[in-house]
Amino acid sequence: ARLLRLSADTRRVLRAASLFGEQFSAEGVGYLLGVSQPSVLMEQEFRKLIQAELIESAPSDSHSRGTEYQFRHALMRDAAYSLLTADDRTLGHRMAGRYLEAHGERNPLLLAEHFQRGKVPLAAAPYLLRAAERALAVSDFDQALRLAEQGAQCEPSSEVRGSLRAIQLAAYFWRDGWTAALPAGQEAITLLPE
Repeated sequence: ARLLRLSADTRRVLRAASLFGEQFSAEGVGYLLGVSQPSVLMEQEFRKLIQAELIESAPSDSHSRGTEYQFRHALMRDAAYSLLTADDRTLGHRMAGRYLEAHGERNPLLLAEHFQRGKVPLAAAPYLLRAAERALAVSDFDQALRLAEQGAQCEPSSEVRGSLRAIQLAAYFWRDGWTAALPAGQEAITLLPE
């Protein structure tokens, strides 16, 4: 009900922000809305959303992509997200992934999620590989196996698929899962260069 009392333009800004998750940048929202430079009009919309206590300024980090905001509550983000059509969600996630990728996002799981929701699994696969490598490096074998399998389902290139299978081999090896390790290793050998 609170969202429906907002003007159409303000709701549009809020819906675009919800595609990024609980935290977002003004520049990212502008990119999704087709605004090359955040304008005075957009700044007014953000002020309205702050006054309505729907969003607030977020603590900035050293990798900031401009002015950062966050939803005051996850339920508000979910409500704004639910106002998007399925097609808008798909396109929005694809665009959000491209924006974050171009602006140096370091979280591979975040990028993979945007590309998967944007229905470009081929773009998600390398980020799932990176996330699986990180999980393996900290001995989170369950997570490494899950992410490697998720990446393999994205129909990646032969080299990426081989690397994902190699991660599965290593994770199974450290868990003494010899039966599962063998087929993963055999596939990795056929796909990876010597």
